[in-house]
Amino acid sequence: MSLSSIACSLFGAWSEEQPSYTVILKDGDKEIRLYDSYVVAKTSVKGDFKEAQSTGFRILAGYIFGKNKVKSKIAMTSPVIQKEDNSQKIAMTAPVIMEGQDKKSNGPWTMTFTMPSKYTLKTLPEPIDKRVKLGRVESRLVAAFKFSGFWSR
Repeated sequence: MSLSSIACSLFGAWSEEQPSYTVILKDGDKEIRLYDSYVVAKTSVKGDFKEAQSTGFRILAGYIFGKNKVKSKIAMTSPVIQKEDNSQKIAMTAPVIMEGQDKKSNGPWTMTFTMPSKYTLKTLPEPIDKRVKLGRVESRLVAAFKFSGFWSR
């Protein structure tokens, strides 16, 4: 887990479904959480933080708004995760999580939408856009920082 992760909600207070977790440790606005596994849709894009945020979100929003083989709409959930991929391959849902070296990096950045718990990898509709990849995040420990407002680098 990277200490450079930044977490926040796109919409302030959460009204969307979130992956199940257990709070292991709480200290004010900080928590250590054990998340259950969950499925995701993700995409990787190049560009600086702001460009990647906008492009990645539009690609994944298209998928959940019906740009899939069965034209099914999928409910928005949280967290939405954005992370810089420092490797050569495409890597890895809603506070929003953004990881990277610096604000001006051209990525690639990976944005991930958490899928509603009623879906599995077998039951999610197949994306039409080949930039959308479906995957599973295994159970893991996460450090979370609660705050309200807009997210930034």
